[in-house]
Amino acid sequence: MTIAFLILAAAQGVAISNSPAPETVMVPGPAAPPGPPPAIAPHVVRNPQERRPLLTLFSPDDYPMSAQGSGVRGVIAVTLGISPDGRVASCTIRRSSRLAVLDVSTCNILRRRARYTPAMDSNGNPVAGTIRAEVDWDAVFARFAQ
Repeated sequence: MTIAFLILAAAQGVAISNSPAPETVMVPGPAAPPGPPPAIAPHVVRNPQERRPLLTLFSPDDYPMSAQGSGVRGVIAVTLGISPDGRVASCTIRRSSRLAVLDVSTCNILRRRARYTPAMDSNGNPVAGTIRAEVDWDAVFARFAQ
């Protein structure tokens, strides 16, 4: 061992012995700063809440023109990512109508029109959250058929 290595090792608090050198030398990291332990991250205590029923956001006029001859309606199940300001940030189809244009239109309408009371963390702050929802296109048409 060289003298420079011994001085450097001593300055860094590394113990050196005359036994055969190990293949890996463990160098201790800096000590944790004194003070309280790190805070536990807050957790979600309330999921996002609908401000108004989703059915009221849709009308038969929202049904895509390109889908009108298909006769496809039914229920589209989605998972919505809700931002801390209560807007729909993402829309994922969980159960499709099997008509892509209707699925995409449904998500686009939800992104534009749906508003939620955002999720709340244990400190009372609004945070991002998710919610599962369903849009029943048969119910949309039935609502206006009266």
